[in-house]
Amino acid sequence: MLTPPGDVLKDRSPPVALYYATALFLGLAFTLSLLVLAWNAAQGEQARAFARETLAPQERLGNRLRELDRQLGQFITLVQQGIPSAVLARLCEQARTREPALDGFALVAPDAGGNANGSQNLCGAAHDWPTREALLGAVAAFPESQDAFPLRAPSGGEGHQLVLAQHCPMPGSVERALMMRIKGTALLQGVPLPPGLGVRLEIESRGPLGRVTLLARELPARARAPWAPSPLVNSRLSEFTNYAVRLELSRAWTPAQLDFGMLASAAILGLGVTLLMLALARARELRIRELALRNAVIEVQVAQQTQELAAARDEALVAARAKSDFLARMSHEIRTPLNAILGSMEALMDTQTTPAQSHLIRMCERAGQGLLVLINDVLDLAKIEAGQLLLEKVEFSPRDVLEEAAVMHTLAAAGKGIELVTDLSASLPEACQGDPVRLRQVLLNLLGNAIKFTHEGEVVLKAWMEEASGTPELPVLHFEVRDTGIGIPPEKLESVFERFAQADSSTTRRYGGTGLGLAISRELMEGMGGRLWAENPAQGGCCLKGSLPLQAMTRAQGWAASGRRVLLVEAGTSQRESMKRALESLGADVRVGADDVSAAGQISASWHPALIVWGLKHDATDPLTALDTLARGCPAPPRLVVLLPALSGDLPARCAAAGVEVGIKPPRRESLLSWLEAGATMPDAATLLPPPAARPASARRSLLLVEDNDDNRQLVHVFLRGQCWDITDAVDGLEAVRLCTEHSFDLVLMDIQMPRMDGHAATHEIRQLERASGRPPARIIALTAHALPEEHERILIAGCDGYLTKPLKKKTLLDFLAAELTNLRMDPTSLAKDATVQADILGHG
Repeated sequence: MLTPPGDVLKDRSPPVALYYATALFLGLAFTLSLLVLAWNAAQGEQARAFARETLAPQERLGNRLRELDRQLGQFITLVQQGIPSAVLARLCEQARTREPALDGFALVAPDAGGNANGSQNLCGAAHDWPTREALLGAVAAFPESQDAFPLRAPSGGEGHQLVLAQHCPMPGSVERALMMRIKGTALLQGVPLPPGLGVRLEIESRGPLGRVTLLARELPARARAPWAPSPLVNSRLSEFTNYAVRLELSRAWTPAQLDFGMLASAAILGLGVTLLMLALARARELRIRELALRNAVIEVQVAQQTQELAAARDEALVAARAKSDFLARMSHEIRTPLNAILGSMEALMDTQTTPAQSHLIRMCERAGQGLLVLINDVLDLAKIEAGQLLLEKVEFSPRDVLEEAAVMHTLAAAGKGIELVTDLSASLPEACQGDPVRLRQVLLNLLGNAIKFTHEGEVVLKAWMEEASGTPELPVLHFEVRDTGIGIPPEKLESVFERFAQADSSTTRRYGGTGLGLAISRELMEGMGGRLWAENPAQGGCCLKGSLPLQAMTRAQGWAASGRRVLLVEAGTSQRESMKRALESLGADVRVGADDVSAAGQISASWHPALIVWGLKHDATDPLTALDTLARGCPAPPRLVVLLPALSGDLPARCAAAGVEVGIKPPRRESLLSWLEAGATMPDAATLLPPPAARPASARRSLLLVEDNDDNRQLVHVFLRGQCWDITDAVDGLEAVRLCTEHSFDLVLMDIQMPRMDGHAATHEIRQLERASGRPPARIIALTAHALPEEHERILIAGCDGYLTKPLKKKTLLDFLAAELTNLRMDPTSLAKDATVQADILGHG
């Protein structure tokens, strides 16, 4: 229930008293601050006036001190010039007469024997001169100075005298010095001092004398009362080389002497600010009340909109579920007949047909495969738009994924007569964490596009791993698919990744397709944290590049083939270089030749191969004669391997009869390793052998096929004709439960979408019957046309051991059942996962 705005406002009434108290406090604080500033300014004005008043006395005292210091220096010059003592005494007396502050002069000089004879009084009283020891101590304090220095001063009070000395070095004498005695009180004689001042005259020396007071005249007692303000003080320092004289003047003052106009202005301004703060508090009160009312109204509206949005969200969820159900149902409804169509075409290819019939069958199969690719693209696009695309993070081998993607397109490349090359760096790690299924899907799309738009030349898949150097970032898997096809115009390099877009979008374009492959590939790469882009190489064609951060679990390891000598014969330059690097990364000693003539030139008495690998192009002639010639030129018979673009025609059988092993181009690393190992069996021999013959009746197994579509049931019977399975049919889930109650089956192939009882419910009922009866559970494998991950999870939760995705391929079904026959006790989840991966690969191809 929604609360009315009036009730909300009552609960949120602002604290008015607090606002006004805060405003009043701030206004009074501001007023007090202004008064303090005005008081300090008025007091500062008094101090400046006092400084101007005392400027003249301080200047007069400084000039007198500088004149005395100058006269002492003049007399030192006369002494150094050898003036007679009588003349020097007369000059000193004249100077004392002119300057009242001078009290006398004395000269210290050694006698004829070199001994100091004490102080020789020149003028003034002959008493109170410093001793010879005091003079020597002062000389030691200022050894390098040729200027006056204080020798003695009183400790304070009136009438004391200051003695300045300056030594005048002469040849053979270090104690010769002239002393000047100054009256402390006379220094201020004639200096105009205002009445009522406190006077303090001090001397500061760098030597042992330190700081002493020459004159100290305190303020009157009334000026030092506790209630009186601090006196105004002004001091000035007259500095000389070895000493300085400070004159400090002070005067008492009263607050009545201040300028009250400034204080009144500060008080008026502070009162005005206080009133302004109170007005702001009032405005804030009104504003808060208005905002509280507005917020209350907004909250009511938001609550109403929230209810409406919740209802809309529920409707959207229902619509999303309906969309997912529609996609799942459409996938099932399309894949179910498509399963019968593709399976029937595959079964027809195994029968005796005329060339015209075979051509029509292949046309139907290609059309069905194209329709299957279109269905997968539309489902992927729908899952991406709905945010339902789930990415795995499992451990996988990036090399295996890259090689599998290339193997899936060998037939398509061979059919167009183009060379398919894999150039995989040795830096690829053995295991990474990521989504191998989606990475494989991207690679299949890129390779399929490259083959589709290339009429001659080659398609190269290149991959390498870039390690992160000193950063927390993951290592990056780089790959590129380069072709020699028609290329992409520069202005279309980005638009090809848009949905339903192609480089040539005209209605007369030569190449089909929906334009979804590259768009889905880019979105899958970005969803995995990588990127995908297109470039135009300088040599023509097109190059699609991708980079994907992957957590490397196991680093690339070095393989050692003990320097096994390999002769590689390959006409294609790119294929020859990539296979040479692959063999050398496994530790082989490789020499190459473009044909049998250049290859024969590599064989000598000092170097002969233990393995000869001959790569054939689609239009190459029979290599057996040339291989026999190369083998006869070796001292020891080498191992012979022929690499074919596709296992077709009678050449594989003739090679096998001649003892020559056969492989597919481009070869996988496991195949190269097996050929390098001495005594290994043929790695691809299984692909040359016919399907296994039917087993005897004693080894036959029971299979329950639960499928409501009669065409699909007949197709499975055709696929398993001649195999060791005894098949029992059930048209729906109810019949399947009844048959499982009456009989035990080794394997149950359970369709999911069926009338009366679907596969989920039937599997649940069968599992309950098995637990109630205590008999071993049968392996139940779901047959589903749903390609959505959530449907696969529901299948496993219902109790199925695994699932196969429709449309079924004959090879996929036979491989799965062969695995079941090999070891019925093998982990069912792993078997089902293997079969599911194979079915998904074929479906997206």
